[in-house]
Amino acid sequence: MQLDIRTRLNAPFLLGTLLLPNRLIQGPLAGYSCAPLRQLFYQFIPPAYCVSEMISAQDLLQRGTTPTRYSYRAPEEKHLCYQISGATPGHLVDAASYLQAIGADLIDLNCGCPKPKIRKTHPTGPLRPQHTVNGQNTFARRHQ
Repeated sequence: MQLDIRTRLNAPFLLGTLLLPNRLIQGPLAGYSCAPLRQLFYQFIPPAYCVSEMISAQDLLQRGTTPTRYSYRAPEEKHLCYQISGATPGHLVDAASYLQAIGADLIDLNCGCPKPKIRKTHPTGPLRPQHTVNGQNTFARRHQ
């Protein structure tokens, strides 16, 4: 017997070692996914997690500890996934390490977006599918 959609959406699930209370996810919305929008979701039905705007790994590293509107996390946000992009595996590893240190629950590595507007400001050239394995291997080696 198949469960109805409401039951399935409200069922907890395990993502790696992170137990999430339900299956509702606020995905990234270019230009809108900053903390104020994510806070609105918590006033209604809190999602399992929210996803940040796409953040340039290089920009994140250059700013240091100064949060931007993209990296700011509101106190009431339970689980937050940071979406990062970049063209250099080393920058991605360092940015992911930084995000992990400030409490990221999940990190979404954007390996390419088809939108010209996004490609112009968030280059992901060397991380096209044929190179992604190398980036993942680099990340895995640095975090063992």
